Amino acid sequence: MGEFIDEKYYTPRKNFFNGNPTVVKSEKLDLSQDVKDLHKALGFISNKQTIIDIICTKTNRERLELAKAYKTCYDRDLLEEFKRKFPKGDFSKLLIALMTPTYEYYCNEIYNALNRAGTDESVLMQILCTLSNNDINEVCQKYVKNYGKTLEKDLRSDTSGNLRKLLLSLLNATRDESMILDLYTARVDAMELKRAGVDKWGTDTSTFTRILCLRNLDQIRLISQEYEYITGNSLEKDLKKEFSGDILDALLSILRYATHRSLYFARCIQSTIVGFGTNDKSLIRLIVTRCEIDMGDIKEAYEDKYGKSLKSAIKGDTSGYYCKALLKLIGE
Repeated sequence: MGEFIDEKYYTPRKNFFNGNPTVVKSEKLDLSQDVKDLHKALGFISNKQTIIDIICTKTNRERLELAKAYKTCYDRDLLEEFKRKFPKGDFSKLLIALMTPTYEYYCNEIYNALNRAGTDESVLMQILCTLSNNDINEVCQKYVKNYGKTLEKDLRSDTSGNLRKLLLSLLNATRDESMILDLYTARVDAMELKRAGVDKWGTDTSTFTRILCLRNLDQIRLISQEYEYITGNSLEKDLKKEFSGDILDALLSILRYATHRSLYFARCIQSTIVGFGTNDKSLIRLIVTRCEIDMGDIKEAYEDKYGKSLKSAIKGDTSGYYCKALLKLIGE
């Protein structure tokens, strides 16, 4: 059906899933030397810069291998050594995040977001709206293992209304991941969204949830373009007319992630540093989880969107070795 695509409204996306990471697998991993250097750096007078140079240039898998080698050589848990040497502060929190297996880290973040005084819905959205089906299944399995209860049960207990329905739909991990584009279906979905929203007295939320939670990400982008072609308005603009609060934020998270992934995360990072005080917990999560995927793209999108480099933004809101570690992770 490619002959029916209006080029004005459809621009093929290039390398959407092949992001530019700032932390990549080491060409030559010298665990023996790294272990010796770390042990020395954790001595009576700690050398934080050496720790940064070693830990912040390794992938999560390599850091875990390093921890095993450290345990073998010195019979000490590397993560516990970091906690002992740096018992508090943002630098310590960053090291703990870096030394935690990825799925376990996601579980910890979700659990903490649900089990605090007031659920942190933004954390739930940033994680569940952007993970693949396999990642969601892995997180769910790890959650049960770590906490003895299902993530579904906790979501049902700590969220409500349309947001709960959307998050539970995502938790089913049934999104199409074929990356196949179907223009006819995109137009049908765009018309259905129009009828469920701007054409209807009272919004049919379930239609928006169903389409945005089930269609593959490339298809959502095409649906968005078809919607604008049909209505003359962007889908994002009409979502803002029809929804508010947490459900709006969740729907926008899916749409923005699908249409411009790097810009979506640039916005998320900006939200952690704008205003009074930095949300270091979220900043750490975003940097740690994206540095191995597409942080290079996020840096570019951030500068395009906000007119300044991510490096300058981090330097303006953080300090000391914590700042140096973050900059190392983003390739600066």
